[in-house]
Amino acid sequence: MFGSREKCIEAQSNIKTILLLFALFAIGLFEQTTNISSGSYGPFSIGDSKAATLEKVERITAIVAVEPVPPDDIYLVRPTLKSIHALDKSNGILVWLDEMPFPLRIEMSGNAVTNKWGTVQKCLPSQTRLGMACSEINRLSPEIAIGFSRDDVYKTIIAFDTKLSKQVGPFVVGLQEFRTGKNKSEPEFRKLILANDAWQFDGLKQLSRYKNPFYSRVTLYFSGDRLSKIRHWSAPYEMP
Repeated sequence: MFGSREKCIEAQSNIKTILLLFALFAIGLFEQTTNISSGSYGPFSIGDSKAATLEKVERITAIVAVEPVPPDDIYLVRPTLKSIHALDKSNGILVWLDEMPFPLRIEMSGNAVTNKWGTVQKCLPSQTRLGMACSEINRLSPEIAIGFSRDDVYKTIIAFDTKLSKQVGPFVVGLQEFRTGKNKSEPEFRKLILANDAWQFDGLKQLSRYKNPFYSRVTLYFSGDRLSKIRHWSAPYEMP
């Protein structure tokens, strides 16, 4: 009896694994990523200046549709004192707990913390996991003081005693003011874009192998003032 139950559980687990592998395979079939590091792609040419590139972007989409993004795709699960140094180049540090939304955001200038935000005064208890993560984020925030050095921040995050898992990543400092509408100045937004080394926007659908892709996301990477890499990701259907 117990053996049959174990076999049933094992079979269900195998089916789930097969379905997951099939889903990953299907996603791989129905998406396209093109990376360009030399020559031209659409209107863009590797080696163009930021100013010249931004002019070309504006011919494709409105300036408000462009976003600066972190130049490095970093998402660390269970960071250590060694691995967390992957964030050394970022002045914006995100801290999630248990992979829940609404992370703690830590802003730095030079080697010092200048701002923190993301906590709320009252955590909603309706969703247990979300409420627990919220409460723990509220407990972590006071342990990171304005003026803390980068090493102080790293040590505090790693040493924070919680039963929840930790995740960290980078964010672009200053972007949130435009997302929330607190800052609507187009010259200031343009300045923010030009100050960052990676931009993202939707466009260039005509360069996708799909006739009318649901997604067509272009990321431009710069080294200094020059365009050094272009990544174009597209997919024909909406992803879950």
